[in-house]
Amino acid sequence: MDSNRPQPMAWKAALLRRLGIPTQLSELAEQARRLEGARPLFVLGTPRSGTTLLARLLDAHPAAFVTNENGALVQMHYAIHAMRARRPAGLPYEIESKEFHDEWAEWLDVLVPILVRGFYARLAGPARTATLRLWGDKHPHFDQCLPSLLRWFPQARYVYIVRHPLDVICSIAAMNRWDRAEAFEHWKLITEGYERQVAAIPDPALYVLRYEDLVGKLRATLEGIFHWLALDTAEETFQAMTELATIPAHALVRTADGSDTARAPEATRMQGSGAGRWREAMGAEEAAGYMRETHGFIEKYYPELVTPRGA
Repeated sequence: MDSNRPQPMAWKAALLRRLGIPTQLSELAEQARRLEGARPLFVLGTPRSGTTLLARLLDAHPAAFVTNENGALVQMHYAIHAMRARRPAGLPYEIESKEFHDEWAEWLDVLVPILVRGFYARLAGPARTATLRLWGDKHPHFDQCLPSLLRWFPQARYVYIVRHPLDVICSIAAMNRWDRAEAFEHWKLITEGYERQVAAIPDPALYVLRYEDLVGKLRATLEGIFHWLALDTAEETFQAMTELATIPAHALVRTADGSDTARAPEATRMQGSGAGRWREAMGAEEAAGYMRETHGFIEKYYPELVTPRGA
């Protein structure tokens, strides 16, 4: 036997070394360990409910790193689901003849917390990671994978932001150029999903706030959130957040050094300008109809707007 010829598996090991894979995996594990002392934080809410603004404000805290719809966790959830459904490549039919789908799904499910923690530690960098108390993502479609988040990160905290449904309907319609009936169905589908899923979050891990309070009572609302998160917050941090709140959240991009930069001409417009827009956009009859359709949600989160029976 030619001793100089690579053995059957030796060439694979040599290739992995050449690509730096063992080193990368070792670094990933080390990066993930750096974030073990930081708690995951996830921002929940129906689209156009203020989730982006809230995520930007939370990320402005020196001890927090909150991304805006990175989507890694949503992707991992669907990848595992597709594998268990025998559709690992997104194929429209099941592949019963192949092997180890469930085993790979289970293995990936175990690795997700390490993989994602390592990714966030790498994004934040060693210096910032050392001071982080919170890390996470905002995504309006966490309603699709909340059971996975609860399983992967049992110590996570969740901030659920709600907004008057008629305002959300108007905003969804304007953004997508839909009629308001279609926007209502979109709101209903996602909101009902959130309401079911959020009920499974233990009370100590869930903080619920209203968009109207965030934009109308910014300082007090932020103080409440940070007190719940046990984060000390300096006066200069509150001042920076107050300034940040005057810039439309979607007009900001994260630069390479991690700062937020305004990019739109209307960058000085107050976020609060969207609160109560339904009163101008809808006629009385249309508004009354949507009020009836969303009565349960309004009664739960906006009880002061509900007329007592018999009044």
